[in-house]
Amino acid sequence: MRLPSVPRSASRRRVVLAAVLVVVVVVAGLLVVRELRGGSDLQQALATAPAGTKRVAFTDWAAVRERVARSRAPIAASRVDTLLERGYDRDLTSSSSIADSGSALATNLGFGPGNADWEAYGIAPEGAAMVLRMDDSVDFDGLEDKLRSAGYDAPGDDGVWDGGADLVSSIDPTITPELQYVALDAGRHLVVSSDTASYAAKALRSATGDADSLASSDAGSTARALAGRVEGLASAVVWPGDYACSDLSMSQAAPEDERSAEDRVSDVGGVAPLDSLVIGERADGDVRVAMAFESGDQAEENLRPRAELVVGEDPSRPQPVGETYRLTRSRTDGDAVLLDLRPRPDVGAGLSGITSGPVLFATC
Repeated sequence: MRLPSVPRSASRRRVVLAAVLVVVVVVAGLLVVRELRGGSDLQQALATAPAGTKRVAFTDWAAVRERVARSRAPIAASRVDTLLERGYDRDLTSSSSIADSGSALATNLGFGPGNADWEAYGIAPEGAAMVLRMDDSVDFDGLEDKLRSAGYDAPGDDGVWDGGADLVSSIDPTITPELQYVALDAGRHLVVSSDTASYAAKALRSATGDADSLASSDAGSTARALAGRVEGLASAVVWPGDYACSDLSMSQAAPEDERSAEDRVSDVGGVAPLDSLVIGERADGDVRVAMAFESGDQAEENLRPRAELVVGEDPSRPQPVGETYRLTRSRTDGDAVLLDLRPRPDVGAGLSGITSGPVLFATC
């Protein structure tokens, strides 16, 4: 039996409908990517980190150059050491994974603090990766030439330049293992690296939007929105989801200090768990803390206790945060608590001192 034929008009309608659906899907995908890639530099950095990333250390190298060298523009390799020394003195480089090897990277590989817009170093159970967003003036053909001259093997289908531990150490002993495998994305001006080829390939796919990134998850989306409330940071550490609860936990303190900390938390009325945490430093030295909670009501309930934990005694530290920083402002913004801190004169406050555990005011 012959099947009934489909009228040409109906066939044409199906073709047109299929084409429209393809266009809708493509446009929707582009809108999602644009949404993830928009926002501040810190928010963009979070959108490039691989899914599953637990902690992101961010450095705005253009802001560091502006503070130290009076210009956001790239600088010559010969000036990178001075940039890093002065940036270190101002505590603007503590979040970077390449601050100790910046000069060697500039000379041998052509990229680094001297010509990057920003750096994001993410740590996950699966691996660690660095993403550099390079200045628009950087020639990626030149970067390929540098990698080839340094001894890296040209990439295959995964886009990863293969170096390895022996090669990296032979180039310069200051270069970290995370530079063993490097990937370049000239279209987005990104340099991606890791200490394993497989994770470098995964990080590249996440950074280019070909695979899920940190910002695709609920925790990453919350962290990214939270980062938008503290713009202008030259250096920062971001804990998506509840990872800060373990990474900065008071359980890392001595048992007697942990018990004293529990008493302090009880004295201020208790606190709720964090949904995400951002601690960052502006180029002028002021520190911003942003904490995300389950709801606006929960943020309101946590405002006073969190502020009191900042300025009060901290049993886990020989010098409490309140002795190195002055709390200048505390407030809520929707489901977030925002704290502004200013370093006290001649105390030697540093961002690294409040981004590694135990940290009482970030307790859960």
